[in-house]
Amino acid sequence: MLKAGFVSVTFRKLTIEQIVDLVKQSTLQSIEWGGDIHIPAGDFAAAEKAVKLTKEANLEISSYGSYYKVAESEKNGLHFDSIVKTAGFLGAPLIRVWAGIGNAEDVNETYWQKVINDTRRIADLAGEKNIKIAFEFHSGTLNNTPQSSRKLLEMIKHENVGTYWQPIHGAGVEKNCTGIEQIYDWIAGVHVFHWWPSPDYRYLLCDGIEHWKQYLKKLSHKQICASIEFVKDDKPENFLLDAQTLKELYAS
Repeated sequence: MLKAGFVSVTFRKLTIEQIVDLVKQSTLQSIEWGGDIHIPAGDFAAAEKAVKLTKEANLEISSYGSYYKVAESEKNGLHFDSIVKTAGFLGAPLIRVWAGIGNAEDVNETYWQKVINDTRRIADLAGEKNIKIAFEFHSGTLNNTPQSSRKLLEMIKHENVGTYWQPIHGAGVEKNCTGIEQIYDWIAGVHVFHWWPSPDYRYLLCDGIEHWKQYLKKLSHKQICASIEFVKDDKPENFLLDAQTLKELYAS
């Protein structure tokens, strides 16, 4: 069944201690620790602190949210072996990565192949540590639509590679539910928020509860974590309200 969690990049200005205290207060189950601010790749002191405090709060670490851009980051100095070591230190079962740069429809076949090849390489490296890889489901990457996501994952054809899912802004419930069906077998995590109809309009999760009832119903048999990512006005009190809504959704 689905687990309920939180993505630390929601509050980049908060410390590791403050994040853990907030999630403990919410009574959610897990944290995805981000690699950009809280646990940079290779920062084992930060990772050690996160592990200690997360465990003491009886929380799980659901994943490591790296900002590794497949086929791009290594040439810019961010090496995947450092990311794998950091995720392993955290005990994270999953590493989030980004499927290159550029929307699927805007890049050529050569670039597609570069992303495919590098994904297979990093999936092998992570697999050696029993860690899986999942793409951020996001514009500006080859994983920007359900159709491109399915194409990419079928071309990679690696058992250690999956994808996150989140609603496409302005797409509507029916289209998003169809998108879930298209990539269902590969979905390894979900990012939860209610922005409608675009990222310029962020609402409390309770305002999108009818949307999320349908999304979570589609995903209810998956053994994955659905984690709150970003909240209205970037306020901790709104996160706590969203956490309550997410728990209500799980109970419905």
